[in-house]
Amino acid sequence: MAAVNVRLREAFTRHDAMSNAIEAQLSEMPADRRYADEIEAARAPLKIVEAEISRLKAEVGRAEREFQSHDCLDRAAKWLAEAPQLQRPFKHRSPPVVKAGADHRKLVEQARTRIDEVTGQIEAVELAPAPADDLRAQITYEVDRLAEAGCPAIDHRDPGSIGAALIRAARTDTFVLWLNRDALVAKLTAEIKDAANAMSVAAKEAAIADLIAERLTIERDEEATIAAAHVAGTIITRRCGADARALLELA
Repeated sequence: MAAVNVRLREAFTRHDAMSNAIEAQLSEMPADRRYADEIEAARAPLKIVEAEISRLKAEVGRAEREFQSHDCLDRAAKWLAEAPQLQRPFKHRSPPVVKAGADHRKLVEQARTRIDEVTGQIEAVELAPAPADDLRAQITYEVDRLAEAGCPAIDHRDPGSIGAALIRAARTDTFVLWLNRDALVAKLTAEIKDAANAMSVAAKEAAIADLIAERLTIERDEEATIAAAHVAGTIITRRCGADARALLELA
């Protein structure tokens, strides 16, 4: 792909230089002697370079798609090197059966649309707010944690040291939190409102696990369709982010 990009840049450079030279040549001709056929003849070499640029752009597009396909395999290889499944034997999972005569490109497009939708649902779950009770509990925990750091270290065996302990505590940033702990908790927790789409951490983890499993099922359908299309002579480039388990037919 890099070589094609180099040739494309060189073609653009030649086109710019040639265009400037032609325009300079035309500017030297008297305006009343600039006939359309002469201008067209002068600019004819540009059309050859422009055709070359169009061809090279198409080559760059093909090279990029080919790179993406290889990148997909590279990601799969990296996944194999790092996969937790290496702790136990891999299990083969037979790919879904693709109906004979199916429109492979349409099926892949539908699968990818659904994959995007499920990915969006996963992101929505990840961003869902926590339930009000969970937030109140977390606020109380954080205030107590900070207030404890601001609590004066009073030695009950030495009443005379209380004043010094209070002075030392008052110099800390967390002393005011300890001093106003109850009011602070009440104030902050009162600000919490229930959200319709709130989810606990456990609920989020369960929902995300289900969605990831659903997405993998769709990706298995996608990969099976791409493989069937290849057999039928239709080349469909794989997605860079395709799940390695779908690509490698692993359970």
